[in-house]
Amino acid sequence: IKNDFLRERYEFLLRECNWQFVINSGKTQGITYPAGRLPDMMGDNKMWGFAIFDEHCEPPYVITSTDGSIAGDSKYQWMFDMVSYITQQLGEVPFEVWSLHMNGQTSNLDAAVHADTGDNLIIYLTPDWKPEWGGEIAFYNEEKDETPIQTVDYVSGRVVFFHGVEGHKEGYPFTPRFINEKPVWHQGRGPNADCHELRISLNVRGKW
Repeated sequence: IKNDFLRERYEFLLRECNWQFVINSGKTQGITYPAGRLPDMMGDNKMWGFAIFDEHCEPPYVITSTDGSIAGDSKYQWMFDMVSYITQQLGEVPFEVWSLHMNGQTSNLDAAVHADTGDNLIIYLTPDWKPEWGGEIAFYNEEKDETPIQTVDYVSGRVVFFHGVEGHKEGYPFTPRFINEKPVWHQGRGPNADCHELRISLNVRGKW
């Protein structure tokens, strides 16, 4: 995604969105998952964020044919258009979107290591990001590992795509079945203390 576009939208993201210092702040907040279940978010993982869209009924909405009605608020329609464009570049069949969630991280505010359901797109929306600020996404073999097997730098406009766990989004009953050999454990790391910007990412979950 071009940096000029991100600059145009950054003030909107900072000033006109309903940021809350809690993640999964809706009806799933406070749910304790049994040991045999794999939730999308593990532990007490608070950070800046808000939900743009969550699917609460069947069949799944298809983002490539949306007319704007599922956005709920027209001010977010450009996000749906952006995701629609990206998913059409990645796949030749419609993408069923389960949720769009905005994450914001300030300095040293790391996300928990977790695994997500479905096909995942993480879109970096902070413009003019400096490499020395950090903010990378780290991938791990196991949830409790201290050393990642790979990191992907935060680059303004970058889209990171990976398959997660087959099933439904958090808060819905599902039996985890791994698309990969095992869960894709990952962590969005907050920027370092030298960064005074908000590390913003749009997290999209769904299924082709």
